[in-house]
Amino acid sequence: YYEFIKGIPPAPSSTEGKKAFDSSEEAHQIWIDVVRTLAHHPQMTGEHHPWVKENRKCLFRLLMAFVQMPDQRSQGYTQGMNLIAAVLFVVLGEEMAFCAMRRMFDQGLRELYDSDFKSLKRLQDSFDSELTKMHPSLAFHMKRHLGIDVGMFSTSWFL
Repeated sequence: YYEFIKGIPPAPSSTEGKKAFDSSEEAHQIWIDVVRTLAHHPQMTGEHHPWVKENRKCLFRLLMAFVQMPDQRSQGYTQGMNLIAAVLFVVLGEEMAFCAMRRMFDQGLRELYDSDFKSLKRLQDSFDSELTKMHPSLAFHMKRHLGIDVGMFSTSWFL
């Protein structure tokens, strides 16, 4: 883990959604997402708490290190990764969260975060098919009468 964080620029001190420091667009997007991650969790919210700033910096560092790994570089950062990293960070701490996230992505989670979300779409199609098969009247009602597609609510289940 420490090998990957060597060249990471420090996290900005500003919590604004503006480009607060000179960095890549990827770093900027990560920081924007870090600031709004787990907004109601006591370890990640409340500007006046000193641990919040440090926790955000740790989460930023964790995500920057993760996207710089050789097997992750081509994919880069995708929104939603911050939520996985944050939950792991709160439970495990920075270094173990990095290791757990790396393991999860090596075991297949990476596919769900590909740039065009093909694997996610495949899962949603399978879910839609199973819902139609198991509960045809519910599936029909959701689609025809309510205009609800399974993708509207299932994305957060799979990611």
